[in-house]
Parts: sequence; C-alpha cells; structure tokens
Amino acid sequence: MAFMIRMGIPEMEELWNKLREDYKSGTISKNDAALYKKWGKALKLLSENPRHPSLHSHDIDQLTECDRIAA
Repeated sequence: MAFMIRMGIPEMEELWNKLREDYKSGTISKNDAALYKKWGKALKLLSENPRHPSLHSHDIDQLTECDRIAA
C-alpha cells in the first residue's frame, strides 16, 4: 500500500518542483542534486512505509540547546 505524500506548505512544493525541474534539465548544482536525491529517497520510503527505520528522527543540536535555555 502506497501513501500519498503532500508537501505541508507551498514553499516546500515550490522548492521540490524547482529541484526536480533543474535535475531533469541538467542545470542543478552539486549541493542541490544531493538534496534532491536525499529528499526523494525519504519521500519514497515514507510513501512505502512510514515506519521505515531510515526515517527515524534525531535531535538537532542547536534546537536542543534552545529547549534547555527556555526550560
């Protein structure tokens, strides 16, 4: 069973579409190509199995520090 993935905010969909267009046309930068491939893989895994082990999240150090300061 495949799940339908929707981008949460319009900016995310715009970025995804731009990356996809640039990738198909061959005008994508090296960094953007890496982002496109990682993001595409995550979307594929998410649509196939939302509980896939590769999708487990992790702490972002800068945000974790903000939580400690606020508490």
